[in-house]
Amino acid sequence: MKILEAQSAILPNVEVLAHLESMRKRYDEQAQQKAKPRNPRGNKTRDQQEISSLKSGNLETVMKELTDYLLAPPSSLTPNPDLSRIQRVMEALRQYSLTKPELIQIINLRPDNIGVLDTIIEEMDQRYTEDEQQEILAKVKRELGTPGFVTGTEGGGERDTIMIE
Repeated sequence: MKILEAQSAILPNVEVLAHLESMRKRYDEQAQQKAKPRNPRGNKTRDQQEISSLKSGNLETVMKELTDYLLAPPSSLTPNPDLSRIQRVMEALRQYSLTKPELIQIINLRPDNIGVLDTIIEEMDQRYTEDEQQEILAKVKRELGTPGFVTGTEGGGERDTIMIE
């Protein structure tokens, strides 16, 4: 892979997740197609070796860890990726003239307080009144939900705290 233009586009996490899933599906399909033919000695063919190198252990690890990260609470993708939620947030915030990077960061970070929102929106105090800031936050919470905490037990009986929507 070659980067042609650094930071030419900012992607929301839901698009990154969709790309990862399509990559995984494409590699799996290629591997299944190429895995069938064998040479007379039973060894892997050159095509099979190429597929193995395409989907190396490192790539698989990176894809799995990134997918796990993107789906971990309090992500806007939790509990399941839903483009309609993202579209509703963007529509609800349209009146505030937020920049595209600000909107994407709001969607990706799912702010739950003014402090977090202030780190996302440049010059927030100058651009918006306190009431408008609260309105933005309320709309984000309404459309994306508010992460919460729940405790439970897993396997060995230890108590784990996990975030849920």
